[in-house]
Amino acid sequence: MKKILLMFLTILFCVSAVFAANFEETKKMAEQGNRKAQYDLGEMYYNGSEIIQDIEKATYWYEKVAEQGDARSQRRLADIYYNGTGGIRQDVKKAIYWYEKLAEQGDARAQRRLGDIYNNGTGGIRQDIKKAIYWYEKLAQQGNENAQRRLGEIYYNGSGEIKQDLKKAIYWYEKLAQQGNAAAQYRLGTIYRNGSGVQDLKKARYWFEKAAQQGHSGAQNILKKLK
Repeated sequence: MKKILLMFLTILFCVSAVFAANFEETKKMAEQGNRKAQYDLGEMYYNGSEIIQDIEKATYWYEKVAEQGDARSQRRLADIYYNGTGGIRQDVKKAIYWYEKLAEQGDARAQRRLGDIYNNGTGGIRQDIKKAIYWYEKLAQQGNENAQRRLGEIYYNGSGEIKQDLKKAIYWYEKLAQQGNAAAQYRLGTIYRNGSGVQDLKKARYWFEKAAQQGHSGAQNILKKLK
């Protein structure tokens, strides 16, 4: 039993020594400006692997490589500042800075996060529906259902400085409805049934039937009344 314990402790010591050597080598390379090492060192501090977790130090190294255009580091920084992580206070302005770097590279998650921040007015950021629309449209054009739904809602209800625009609402709800979304199909039926300037009972019935076929109870009830 003692031999097994001694063997285990020896292995543990050797592994720890390897980890320590790897950390020191990574740190040395990072300090010399090696981009991969800077990211890896940030990950070590972020995850607490081979070293005690230290989000502030992780942030320091992520910023070194993020400024060079590294998307992984930009994503880490954006999330750290958005959520407030490990001693780093929430700072949505800094989060926006890094999410925008990602979003401009076509990152769908960053585009959605920016749209939500501006749509909801998150973390002390003033609500700005025009900016929300800008980012939702970037995402919606990639076929993202959530963004299409958000745009449909904004134009259907009117929000902030954006007035109700049923034609634009129809445009985005149709994108969503064509992907089989029953709620969007029902909303289109409602718009065509009741909407000022866009009323079309044939189209209303068409979309109510589409939604009803998927078990949408609201659409099923309206179709009974239309018969």
